[in-house]
Amino acid sequence: MPTIDRAVIWANEFNDLQAPDLKTRQQAVLKAKMEASESDDSLLIMYTDFLESVLKFYKTLNVNDTKDNALDRLKILYRHVFNENEHITNPNTKHLETSDHYIPDYKVSCRGNLIKLFDVLIVECKLNEKSFFPHKNDYLKLQLEMQIILNELIINNVDDHVSFDLLVKGLKCKMYMMWLQHDGQYICHEAQPFSLSDSTDQTLLCPSILSVFLALKEKIDALIERIHNRKKGKSNLLSYIRKGFDIPIIISDSFLHDTLSDTISA
Repeated sequence: MPTIDRAVIWANEFNDLQAPDLKTRQQAVLKAKMEASESDDSLLIMYTDFLESVLKFYKTLNVNDTKDNALDRLKILYRHVFNENEHITNPNTKHLETSDHYIPDYKVSCRGNLIKLFDVLIVECKLNEKSFFPHKNDYLKLQLEMQIILNELIINNVDDHVSFDLLVKGLKCKMYMMWLQHDGQYICHEAQPFSLSDSTDQTLLCPSILSVFLALKEKIDALIERIHNRKKGKSNLLSYIRKGFDIPIIISDSFLHDTLSDTISA
């Protein structure tokens, strides 16, 4: 049975358990972890570990917590998906490596050499759907941050440059990719929308959520490899880059034209 199918079955089994406490589900998780361990399938083990972490996050059954801690939920994903030896995660506010102007809520970086860091993923997270900041302003900030990352990749002659960002509003997430075309136009494409679970009653969402992040990790790892293998010289797109510090720039938001992929999971 394919790994994702097995994980979906377990998630549905956990979701169907309506016990008065967590003991029954904990026993079910332990059984699943033993089965995964015996299979020697590292991906299946990751799925069961993630399911266990989600259940631990919600200590009381059938009680939804406030929806103001989406970043805490995301950190569970980061802990299981990103490797500390390859990905430098920063859960606290820290400015982009190449700018003191922009501070994302969360970022993932990689080491280009002994002293230089490259940002590869940034997250903008609103506390809830009733945030005081208009969505379009968050999206503009997201675009400007992505442009800074993209420009740095081009300046350092990284092939197939692309930057990634995640915009979180309440429990609703949208993943974006940006790249620069040869006509000098920045393209920002919504790659994958998804929602985070808000209680143990939604554990059936966990396999699909983790699958999205594993697909994202695969693309980020490919970008990191290109960063490590970059060659000396100048990119032929260097003359097209524009700095977006402090002032809005024209960026195309295309849902019809995507030269990379239709979805992040493709």
